[in-house]
Amino acid sequence: MNTARYSEFSRRQFVRSAGVGLAALAFQPIFPRVFASSRAPSSPDPRVLVIIHLQGGHDGLNTCVPFQDDRYYRARPTLALGREDLIRIDDTWALNRAGKPFEALFKDGKMAVVPDASYPQPSDSHYRASEIWHTASAADEVLYSGWVGRCFSHLQAQGRAVRGLYASPARPRIFVREEDRTARANVAAAGGDICGSLNAAGSAPLDALAEIGERAGASADTEIYFVAVPGFDTHARQLETQSARLHALSRALQLFQQRIEQRSIADRVLTMAFSEFGRSATENAQGGTDHGGGSPVFLVGKNVRGGFTPGGNSASHDFKQILRPIVTDWLGVPVQAVFARDPGRVELLRVFAQT
Repeated sequence: MNTARYSEFSRRQFVRSAGVGLAALAFQPIFPRVFASSRAPSSPDPRVLVIIHLQGGHDGLNTCVPFQDDRYYRARPTLALGREDLIRIDDTWALNRAGKPFEALFKDGKMAVVPDASYPQPSDSHYRASEIWHTASAADEVLYSGWVGRCFSHLQAQGRAVRGLYASPARPRIFVREEDRTARANVAAAGGDICGSLNAAGSAPLDALAEIGERAGASADTEIYFVAVPGFDTHARQLETQSARLHALSRALQLFQQRIEQRSIADRVLTMAFSEFGRSATENAQGGTDHGGGSPVFLVGKNVRGGFTPGGNSASHDFKQILRPIVTDWLGVPVQAVFARDPGRVELLRVFAQT
């Protein structure tokens, strides 16, 4: 059962009432590159996309904290973070101090956050929710191919060299192409010779980012990397577990960004981190939270529109609106090659595809 649906209020209500749109405007004097209005020149091809799946359901509410909202503290009498545990961003939002490396990325305008990403009629099942995110399907449909797999197919048909590399126990569903249906029955083995496992796949998951930092952009291929990071299903002992996971993630992303900038390829690299769903606004009796609501999506790179994405009338976004500019603007794949219908878009990037 999705406990957030039946509690007095949900995480989505927290995010909405926190006034994401006002928060975004408040970023401007602090972080001058936020929501730059001018179009930057497109990055040179080929481009690199790094996708990180935070498996288990990441708690965004204790990552991007509405520290002025009393309901946050009432809902989480033991899990709410104290002021000493926060890095204040503006008058509305603060970051969990465990994720301190994010602060530098924010200040440099290299990190964008969509605080509440989900889709209509979300699933509480880890498997099904992950499948929906990987295939970009609706809640009531099942698709065989992954949205990246459909990008692969289009790029290959255009004669562009592509490469998919992953750090996960098996080839991820997100990489599966429609043509793999007839080639092989086993989804885990599908993908053909365009996909392969990273050398660091058997190490600590975030070690893969160090490997990607060294090898990304070394070929003439369009490269897409996938990293699965388990451990975000915090039903119990959430404070300790989430703090450790968040620190490891933020530090790994910071070091990765630094490395690709040292290698002078940062203009060509975009990183996205997501989770299949978020956590309930209220804590449970085990010192944790249950499945529920949307989760934040992080985008990191020199070409993102840094800061919190404004929500307009609603702070929630369908995750396909986040994927849309990544597919069309970053990878140069037309919307109809990936989506059955145009999902609309959230303006997240400062570069635009030339195709």
